[in-house]
Amino acid sequence: MLPLPFNIVIALGGQFPLPAALKLKIKMNIYSTVQRGFEHKLYCEDAAGFWQPLPGLTVAVVSDGCSGGSNSHFASALTVKIIGKIVNSMLPYLPASASGTGGFILQQFMQELLTVKQALCLETGEILATLLLAVVYRNTVWIAALGDGVIAIDGDVTELNHQNTPDYPAYHLHKSKEEQTYYLFKQVFQQTGFTQFAIATDGILSFTSSQQMPAPASNEPVITYLLKDNGLQTTQSMLSRKCNLLYSKHGLLPADDVAVIKIINRVNS
Repeated sequence: MLPLPFNIVIALGGQFPLPAALKLKIKMNIYSTVQRGFEHKLYCEDAAGFWQPLPGLTVAVVSDGCSGGSNSHFASALTVKIIGKIVNSMLPYLPASASGTGGFILQQFMQELLTVKQALCLETGEILATLLLAVVYRNTVWIAALGDGVIAIDGDVTELNHQNTPDYPAYHLHKSKEEQTYYLFKQVFQQTGFTQFAIATDGILSFTSSQQMPAPASNEPVITYLLKDNGLQTTQSMLSRKCNLLYSKHGLLPADDVAVIKIINRVNS
């Protein structure tokens, strides 16, 4: 998926009037990459997607299919497809806030996932996938994490690790609305006036060396390079090129699949 430089001047008029806060010049660069880990010989079990259904609104998601489940590549792809369907169906409605939009998407996602599960007669093990959802509205980023992953906002990195037992959304499909709400909003991050942020599946923690080079002491250099550093930002394939450079220069490859989306906010940078 190609990253998207976003530079639009909002004008009055049109079928759906825009709130005053959206009548501004918005500048964002969006980058994404999905890499298959060398331990997965056949399929990449991670997926990523982003959408901009309205000026000033961006939705991004990364998903990691459970390796212990059935057809885990299908589960992550299904997760991203459902989010895309929900986002595109939001038109012509305008969000009131980043958190309001994110909450709406998550609740709709649970309903849609249950509908697909029943319609296709799927077992729970066939739809096990993590979900990191990011919503940018106006100048605020809101992120919800359902399962493992890594989040970086303006240099502050948070690793979400459930010790290989992520609490997948599929486990909560038949719970009460109150229980679902608690689960969906248990791990939420929000920041107004952000400069950049990134969301990644936990495969970003799995980079390791080839046999010819010593293993790195920690994953911090890789996380810094991919999630914090803005080198090559003028290149649309920035993240993919950086992954190639990690291998060609340092012999580093991800053992696990990895999906990353990074957004640089040009308004505040």
